[in-house]
Amino acid sequence: MSHLLEYYKYQNQDFECGNCSWKGKGESLTVGDVFDSLFEVHCPECMNKIGNVLHPSFDEVLKYGSNAEKLRLQNMMTKFEIIEASQLESVDELPNIDKDDVIIFRIKEENIEETDCLVIYADGIEIWRELSYFEYFDRYIEIAKILKQKYGSRMTDLVTDEFVPRMYGDCSLSDIQRVKAFRKSLSE
Repeated sequence: MSHLLEYYKYQNQDFECGNCSWKGKGESLTVGDVFDSLFEVHCPECMNKIGNVLHPSFDEVLKYGSNAEKLRLQNMMTKFEIIEASQLESVDELPNIDKDDVIIFRIKEENIEETDCLVIYADGIEIWRELSYFEYFDRYIEIAKILKQKYGSRMTDLVTDEFVPRMYGDCSLSDIQRVKAFRKSLSE
C-alpha cells in the first residue's frame, strides 16, 4: 500500500517493504517517477513502490528548508514578481488601432538583451512586450482574451511561430488541444 509522505520528514522515517521485507530509513529509498505535485519512492532492494512524497509548499521550504533552498525560493519569488509586473493586464495598456478590417496579431518568443520576452505584433508593428517563462500557454490565452476585448471582431487569432518550444514546453497534449480550441473560438 502506498503512503502520502511529507518532503521534509520522510527521509528520517522508518520504512519496511511489504514485498521483500527490506527495512530502513527514508533517505535510503530510491526516487521513482516525478510528477508536478509529488514523486514516487521505491524500495532500494526490489523497487517496490513504498509511497508518494509531496513536493514542499513555499511555506514548508521557508520553515524547514536549508538556507540554500530558502534563498532559491526567495529568488524565484522575486523573479515571478518581476514577470508579473511586466504583464499585460488591461485593454487600457494597448494602443488604439485605426483600422476597420481584421488585424493580424502575432506573438513571438524573442530574446532581447539576453532576456526572454513575448512580443505582440499587430500588422507587423510591436504593440506589447513582456517577460516570458517556460510553458506560458495559459498566459497566451490570457493575452489573447485581452486583445479580443480591446479589438473585438478585428481580432480573429493570435498567431504563433510554427515552433514555440517555450510556450508548450513538456505540457500535456490536452493543454495543446485546449489552446487550439481557444484559437478557433477567436474567429467564431
